[in-house]
Amino acid sequence: MDTLGAGWHEQRSRLRKSLRRVDVVFFLLCTLVGLDTIGSVASKGPQGLTWMVILAIVFFLPYGLLVAELGTAFPVEGGPYVWTKLAFGRRVAGINQVLYWLTNPVWVGGSLTVIALATFETFFADLGQVGTYVVGLIFIWFGVLAVATSLRVGKWVPTAGAIARIVLLGFFTVSVVVYGIENGVQPLTASGFTPSYVGFIALVPFVIYNYVGFELPSTATEEMRDPRRTVPFAILRSGLGAVLLYGGPILGILLVVPADRIGSLSGFIDACKMVLTVYGGSIDPSGTVTLTGAGQVFGTICAAGLIIGLLTSGVGWAIGAHRAQAVACADGAGPRWLGEISAKRGTPIRVNILSEGI
Repeated sequence: MDTLGAGWHEQRSRLRKSLRRVDVVFFLLCTLVGLDTIGSVASKGPQGLTWMVILAIVFFLPYGLLVAELGTAFPVEGGPYVWTKLAFGRRVAGINQVLYWLTNPVWVGGSLTVIALATFETFFADLGQVGTYVVGLIFIWFGVLAVATSLRVGKWVPTAGAIARIVLLGFFTVSVVVYGIENGVQPLTASGFTPSYVGFIALVPFVIYNYVGFELPSTATEEMRDPRRTVPFAILRSGLGAVLLYGGPILGILLVVPADRIGSLSGFIDACKMVLTVYGGSIDPSGTVTLTGAGQVFGTICAAGLIIGLLTSGVGWAIGAHRAQAVACADGAGPRWLGEISAKRGTPIRVNILSEGI
């Protein structure tokens, strides 16, 4: 379906079909499962799990079905921009797309970098002021390079992120079981799972935030092989995987970390460190955790996995958001020079660089 202007048609020939079905599944798992908000949901108590189930039914499922339908009916590069343009016109679609795009560099340079630095200092070494800036810049610019490279190569970053999530969250959940057998767990009362108005206000934004991302592969539809079958296949499998990968760790945090010690940003980090003491380490009466032996080794591995997971979240979202912005610009909803696709790499280099400059 011809929905984009002549400016985009000049760029279309530079795209390369690099995404297979399994690539899109891993891409979605990487973007749907955000490690930066697990602690935020757990910090609000057991009702966080209740709201996750409710929103999985009333939001996540219909949202996935809607995006699957749009992605198969309109398999055009820059999906969300194109869908909005068809419904409301180019001007509204352009404004919508700018807002969609701008959130990514703010998020990568904000909470993702902060949590990555906190993880590094918790499990490796104190960075100091200069070290914090240096490591933070390395974190951000590694993501820039991963997004700027060709999708044939860059797609392996979200794939690595999805695998890191599966291994990290799976190992954490198993470790919680081992920890519970050895040390016992905190009792969770039925009243704690009861949804409340206060919980609705505090939790629903986080849970909805966790449940968004189904549309991202459709920003690179013309770089997929057989998008009409790939999009719904990937949405179904990644959606089920995301619910499980969120639910298990959040329940684990609630079972092992005292409620007054669950931090919104560091909750998952603290819980990881605590449960890993079953492999070597101790927890003093004040709650300070010290890892030794195998516990320290596993802690280092988990910390690396968490940092990789955070980095790949930013890369995955950037790959999608930048492509949609480039399509919008090439279509005339922004400066056309920003819509330029690299003939060598098949990626929107100018949008990539501008995004990180923000």
